[in-house]
Order: sequence, then C-alpha cells, then structure tokens
Amino acid sequence: MAFNLDSRPSLLGECVVYLGVFNYFFAVDESTPIVSKIGTEIGRLQLRITPYDEFVPYMRADVDNPEQQIHEFMDRFVQFRVQLSGLSQLIPLRFSHVSVRYTFFRETNTQTPRFRVDPEGDSVSLNLEFRHSVNVSDALVKYVTSSNLSIEVCAQSVGFRLSRY
Repeated sequence: MAFNLDSRPSLLGECVVYLGVFNYFFAVDESTPIVSKIGTEIGRLQLRITPYDEFVPYMRADVDNPEQQIHEFMDRFVQFRVQLSGLSQLIPLRFSHVSVRYTFFRETNTQTPRFRVDPEGDSVSLNLEFRHSVNVSDALVKYVTSSNLSIEVCAQSVGFRLSRY
C-alpha cells in the first residue's frame, strides 16, 4: 500500500476559447475540451462568457440594422462575465483536487479555489462567476479580434491518498 503526500499543483491541461465572437457581442456558451501537453483530451470544461453593456446583458436594439461591433463602444466600459459551470469526463483517480486559472486581457491571473474530485465519478461542479470590467480601447479591440483565452486546469493530490498501484 503506497501513500501520496501533499504535492504542488501541476498543469493537467488547457482549454482554448476563441474570443472573436465578442467583436459582435455574442456570448460564448460551450463545453470546451481540456487538452494535455501531449495533445490528448483529458476532460471538458463547461463555460459561458457573456458581454455586458453598462452592466446589463447586451441586447441588439434594432434587428434590421447591421450588427454593432465592439470598436463602436470606444472609451466606454464593457463587462465580461465568465461563468465556469463544471468539469466533466475527467481521467479518473490521478488527482484529488483541481483548480482553474486564466488571465483576461490585461488583468492579473484569475485563480479558482481547489475543488475536490469525486472519487466515484469523473466530474467536478464549479458554479463560479468572475466579472471583468474593461475600457474599450484599441488594445481591447485587437485582443478580442485576434486572440484566444487560454484557461489552464491544474491538478493536485492533497493529503494522504491510497495509490491504486
């Protein structure tokens, strides 16, 4: 019988979210794959990112007019709400806890608390929401139109844990 002591968090995998849809104020609502360093899918992250105008969800005023683009909101604040619902289809029993981290635009790193992985299942409920208020500038327009949001999923074994091998 082997035991595993506390360990440092290690990168389990990464999710990549295309941000170009924010140029037209569309929300992102998807289950995105978590891809390991060697390119295999090791789980999925359910997320929703919604743009807000003056802290209410953006609504198209006139459906007959061309769609507004983010550059038309220059020098105004727009808020992006990042909702992380959960992790699913995780590879089983390699770790006991997971956390998620990402950096939105020019902000500091956003790190979630550690969540315990259910040893009987393959999912973790997160139910987290983060709000990022940003001033629309040329730099933000460039970020939205030509970048991706990289979300890292980190794993950690915490405390004593029986090894299966």
